[in-house]
Amino acid sequence: MEKHGRIDVLTCAEEDQEKLFSLLINIAKHLEDIDDCIFFIISKEEGNPTRIWVQELWTSQEAHDASLADIPAELRTTLDEAMELFTLEGRQRAMLVPVLKKGM
Repeated sequence: MEKHGRIDVLTCAEEDQEKLFSLLINIAKHLEDIDDCIFFIISKEEGNPTRIWVQELWTSQEAHDASLADIPAELRTTLDEAMELFTLEGRQRAMLVPVLKKGM
């Protein structure tokens, strides 16, 4: 199976960046227990307080889809709160098929 990766660039109001960052960290903590999630990296964009980058690498697209289908209620609430803070108009997404990475 091919590994599955994606990069999301989320745009939010400047005053919401810290709250969105905090919610994404809570989601990342949940992913620590999911072996199929190889990494989930949340980054602030230097000099731009309205954007957050999220990079994910999974063992497969199926594993990623399964993680979304079986979300605990408290995590669903956190995810919904996060989604309310970023604008879909400013969202960018790239779906990736990783070929080689050091340590992968």
